[in-house]
Amino acid sequence: MPQQPPLRVYQLILDDKQTEKYMKAVDGRTLWLQESIVNASTFTAAINMVETKRELSRKETDMKNVALAFMYLYNVVEEKGMLDDIESFFTQETIH
Repeated sequence: MPQQPPLRVYQLILDDKQTEKYMKAVDGRTLWLQESIVNASTFTAAINMVETKRELSRKETDMKNVALAFMYLYNVVEEKGMLDDIESFFTQETIH
């Protein structure tokens, strides 16, 4: 059996100008809301699976409805651009 060549690890060194291409400043509010949408949809998917196996409790149903309402309202706000003119207390976050 032929011998495999050893794996080599290379470090990528970028100057400031190259680094700027890979970094982006984003409003922290946007990141927070996007993370919340992911959490709401993950929760909704999980609770839907539970619902196929048993009846949900009143509190589980309430939480499911809160997650669905949040997802709906977030989409309405995004479509209408309602957050564009509102001042945010979040800082800019740099995404690498």
